[in-house]
This record gives sequence, structure tokens and C-alpha cells, in this order.
Amino acid sequence: MKTRKLFLTKTPIQTSSLNIRNFSPEICKLIDFQRFSESEEEVTTQQLQKMIAGKRIIVKKLIKRMYNIESSMELIQIKIKTMKNTRARTMFQLQ
Repeated sequence: MKTRKLFLTKTPIQTSSLNIRNFSPEICKLIDFQRFSESEEEVTTQQLQKMIAGKRIIVKKLIKRMYNIESSMELIQIKIKTMKNTRARTMFQLQ
């Protein structure tokens, strides 16, 4: 079994949306996506960091890598959409 990196993508990041399946299982376990199962909510990087207790540095690096952010103070509105299917599909979308 291969050792997975914190961030995985199947295709180069050039689109404005990223599927949660692009993240490694380790990151998925840390993020509480159950909160977003019913409705569509907008989340800032700070709020996303709060969802991942004790893993703020990882999240900052992850978000910086995802969106090529220079400043960690910059807030990105991330829309987390969850569709009720057999498997919940969560999308991160840039506004």
C-alpha cells in the first residue's frame, strides 16, 4: 500500500472547484463534514481551520497549496456543498 500525501489530486489544479475525494483520507477524517449535510454554507479559511482542531498549520498549508495564496491572512470564501446521495459528495468552490 502506498503512503499518501496530505493533498492528492487526480488532475492538475486549474479548475475553480475541488472534489473532497482529492483529499487524502487522513484529512477527510479531520474535517467534520456532517455539519454541512443538510444545507449549503459558506466557510472561510478560519472557520475551516476551527473545524480541524489542532491541525491549523496543515490546513493553512493545504489551502495555500490549493489556491496558491501568498498571505495567510487572506480569507477565501469556500462554499461547501453536500449532496444527499449514497455517498456524500462535498465540493469546495471558490466564489
